Amino acid sequence: MSVASPIFCVVGISVPVLVGVLLGERPTALAWTGVALAVISIPPLTRTDAAEGAHTRANLQRTVLVAILTGLVVGWFLVFVARISSRAGFLPLVLARCVAIAALSLVALAMRLPLRPPAGASRVAFTAGALDSAANVAYFLAVRGAPMALVAASVSLAPATTVLLARATLGERWSVSQRLGLALALAAGACISLG
Repeated sequence: MSVASPIFCVVGISVPVLVGVLLGERPTALAWTGVALAVISIPPLTRTDAAEGAHTRANLQRTVLVAILTGLVVGWFLVFVARISSRAGFLPLVLARCVAIAALSLVALAMRLPLRPPAGASRVAFTAGALDSAANVAYFLAVRGAPMALVAASVSLAPATTVLLARATLGERWSVSQRLGLALALAAGACISLG
């Protein structure tokens, strides 16, 4: 996770920021500072004091490749959602969710996995799905009134939310690195908001 998460987040933010600039978005210098701080905050946020297990070179290479590909998929998803016409409403998001459910169901069937989560995990799984859908709607609404590059940079600060939730719900202690990452993420959010 400490390898995959920063790569995934940085690649995921890079696509909409680059596309936004290519499409003519011109954030202020303060907003660009926020984007840079968002990128810089990601690696420290994902570091913990826990001992790292030994991983083979092949495992690390596979992890990096999957993280890059996943970041590209998420980054392009953010671009496509930002490009949805406001006249289309939420229909494209509903269709995207239906296609995702169908695709994952086919993969689960092909791998002979159950389609429903275990009884104890059902509530958590459905809550996570609902929150993910709500996040997509919030992003869709946000890019109606702000540049995609800046909204995507704010989205990339998700590891900060995870670190905060881990502290609040699981009582996890923050590493020195995570404290630095949280401070950078807070500064990034402020710069983006004020820029």
